[in-house]
Amino acid sequence: MIKHPTATVYVLHRFDDSEWKVGLVEHPLWGKWVPAGGHVENDENAAEAALREAAEETGLRGLRLLAPEGPEIPADYPSVDHEDYSGHVPLPWWVIEFDVARGDRALAERHVHVDHQFVAVTDEPEPATKGAHPFGWYSAAELATIPVFTDVVATASHLLERASRLVSARTPPVSPAVQ
Repeated sequence: MIKHPTATVYVLHRFDDSEWKVGLVEHPLWGKWVPAGGHVENDENAAEAALREAAEETGLRGLRLLAPEGPEIPADYPSVDHEDYSGHVPLPWWVIEFDVARGDRALAERHVHVDHQFVAVTDEPEPATKGAHPFGWYSAAELATIPVFTDVVATASHLLERASRLVSARTPPVSPAVQ
């Protein structure tokens, strides 16, 4: 079966009342709210695709990927600048394969998405530009009020419960902000 690399990003923001929310877009084919994401282009890696797709679909700027839990790259690794992270490709939090039974815009026939799932934060909750899809911020409780896949609810709820700890444990973030 044909496999396409894709990237998804769960974008988190802490609002003034200290409540964390996840940013979701309404998927034009599925009619459900999902994290931003899409296919990895030939000239980018999965982390770059995640940031590009999130910016295009939501209109958000200032997105920063968070590193997943796990060992850091060794401090003396020769081709990585540990001050600006150049040379380091951010790792996804999860890589999940799922069947696209009816096809999609990239390929009309059945295929598999190898989805690289990232987590990002933004300090700027208002989109700088109009995104390609309707966009909104949702708390864990609000996820029950919108059409959403169960895996999105599970993942978003997991991240929102731990958001303060996850963000503070990963400062600075692994990637520079996308402008």
